[in-house]
Amino acid sequence: MSTAAATESYAPDGLSQFCEHLKTMLASSIHHQTHHIEDPKEITRVAREMFHVVDSEVTQAIQTVKTEFNRRVAVDRLHDELILEILQYCVPTIGKKIPAAYSVCTRWRLIANSSPSLWTKMQLPMAPE
Repeated sequence: MSTAAATESYAPDGLSQFCEHLKTMLASSIHHQTHHIEDPKEITRVAREMFHVVDSEVTQAIQTVKTEFNRRVAVDRLHDELILEILQYCVPTIGKKIPAAYSVCTRWRLIANSSPSLWTKMQLPMAPE
C-alpha cells in the first residue's frame, strides 16, 4: 500500500475535501489579491507573502492537532509526581546527553525543567574525558 493510500485509509471523513477546498480558496485569494497588479515581480512578492501567512497558520494548526492528540494518549493521564519519579531514574550523568525521557512531550520537558531535584545535583570528582 502506498503512503498516500495509507493516509487516505486513516484520514477522517471530509479531510480530502477540506484540503481541496483550501487549495481552491488559496488560488482564489491569490487571484483576488493580484489581479489588478501588472508587475510580475510584485505579483510574485504578494503571492509569497500570502504563502508565508498560510504556511504559518497551517503549521500552528498542525501543532494544535498534535497537542490535542497527545492529550488523549494514556501517558498524558499520569500525574506530574509520577512523571517526576520516572524522570529521576533518567538523571543525566556527567558528560552524557540529556535523556530522551526528558523530551517525551512538552509536558514532560516542562516537568523536567521545573524540577530542581533533577538539576541541582553535581557529582564530584568529575572524571576527565
